[in-house]
Amino acid sequence: MHKDKSQLVMKKIFDDPTPNGIINQRLIHHLITVLKDYADIKDDDGRKFFEMLILIGKKLAAVWSHYHDYLSIEDRLIEAARKNPITQEKKIVQIDYSQELFFHFDEFLVQVKSCLDYLVKVPTVILGHSKWNLRTFGAKGNDVIKAIKNNVRGDYANMGKAVIYIIRQNQPWLEMTIEARDKINHFLNGGINFEFFTVQLIKNSEREQLRVPMWSNEQSIRQFMEIVWNNLFRFCEAFVVSWITFRLKKEFVFFHDAYDINSVKSPWTVITQKDMEAIINKLGRKTIE
Repeated sequence: MHKDKSQLVMKKIFDDPTPNGIINQRLIHHLITVLKDYADIKDDDGRKFFEMLILIGKKLAAVWSHYHDYLSIEDRLIEAARKNPITQEKKIVQIDYSQELFFHFDEFLVQVKSCLDYLVKVPTVILGHSKWNLRTFGAKGNDVIKAIKNNVRGDYANMGKAVIYIIRQNQPWLEMTIEARDKINHFLNGGINFEFFTVQLIKNSEREQLRVPMWSNEQSIRQFMEIVWNNLFRFCEAFVVSWITFRLKKEFVFFHDAYDINSVKSPWTVITQKDMEAIINKLGRKTIE
């Protein structure tokens, strides 16, 4: 198709479905600004990093969308259950197992693992394909740790230890989530029973009991998904930041402050080495083994 040279073409490359656009604000826009203002990175590598952040952002958006859709559907089913409770007087009781809840939980877990597989490509921009060619976030993070130990040495050794520390801090929830993905997606260990995915209101003269899909006796699948989403987003931030550290100009470092998960302000800010030393001296030092 012929394009008029005077025609202005505007391309939309990312649509953030999260409230206030936290993926775009905190992960993409903020970290690209950091690369531009504080990092020593060539134009080609900067472009590759930008493209990588967009792809990770899209994966995070997919995770959040399935989480949000699950909540919306469960809320609708809860409302329907309240209007039609199961009582002792009913001669016929109909129980519906929600395929929609099953589908969205399945896809939520699949996209979490896919997001991790995208995330593990970030070091390629920093180290190059010859030193970093991992294809997946294998062995629940242990393959990443092994690759760091084998390929990140010399002046970068301490930075590599910091990345390993971040992975190990997150491995408990990562292992649980990947195991859940394997059960429902690969039917390992008997899979996940489709009968879990039902919403009922049991009502008698003494009390009423709302039953929703449960992950464990104490935790609903809804709560499990919320925790995984929050942990995944924070882990992506920390992982990407830890590799940008390899290219920060010598006078700068990252400082992590406390912010709510729904805040559009990133907890990762850049400060001078001098300011960081003052903070460390005030708070005390902690060695990463």
